[in-house]
Amino acid sequence: MVNVEMPDLSRFPALRRARALEAILEPGDVLWLPRYWWHYVHQLDAPSENISLNFWCGRKGTDRFMQNLRTAPAPSAEEVAVASSEAAATAEAMGRHESERERVEAADDALLEADADLAFSCLHAGRIIESAAVRLLGDDKSKGYLFLSAIAAGADARWPPNATAAISNARRIRSELIGLLGSSVAANALLRMIARDGRLSPGLAPPIEGDIVNTEKGVMTPDEEVTRWFARRGAQGAIVVCTC
Repeated sequence: MVNVEMPDLSRFPALRRARALEAILEPGDVLWLPRYWWHYVHQLDAPSENISLNFWCGRKGTDRFMQNLRTAPAPSAEEVAVASSEAAATAEAMGRHESERERVEAADDALLEADADLAFSCLHAGRIIESAAVRLLGDDKSKGYLFLSAIAAGADARWPPNATAAISNARRIRSELIGLLGSSVAANALLRMIARDGRLSPGLAPPIEGDIVNTEKGVMTPDEEVTRWFARRGAQGAIVVCTC
């Protein structure tokens, strides 16, 4: 969503806290990335062409994570309701005072910085509940992200009683996070961090422009694109990004 070389910090202020490692790869080089590390690749010699090959090594820990999710002790309905009310009160205070927003965000960051295992669980859980929220809203990404942003702000604590399906789904997400992460404090912190700075707001990401080929899990690069690569003689080498 952000141009990391020329970031708009007014739209993405959390990027100020980002830390990165930078390297220049030559033809034939291999870059190994630990699992769950984000990466950004920029071709320095554009518009010449190159071929980048990615190899995913090892498992991502999904089976173990889901087992932990299924066996985590479930909080009581009262605990979940209290957590929703606490999220709503915190969101209201953050909206009234910028100093309170800064304090809460710093506390959320410190919570994960102090516990590497909790930070790893939050990273994995965040990606899963984003996908779950989208599925709950009929595979509509915009609606799913708005729903998750509402939960992060504790809006479910104020929804009318007749909104039974929405309340039930919101409470289930919060309940599973509390059980998995061990506390309502960690669960609410994760939800706030997921939605921080409007990250899940529809339309926040700029439109993709230029000659870009994107492949996700289970999707192959189109045959015509591969043919075009090999038909031209401009590719002089390969950069391999190895994600483990």
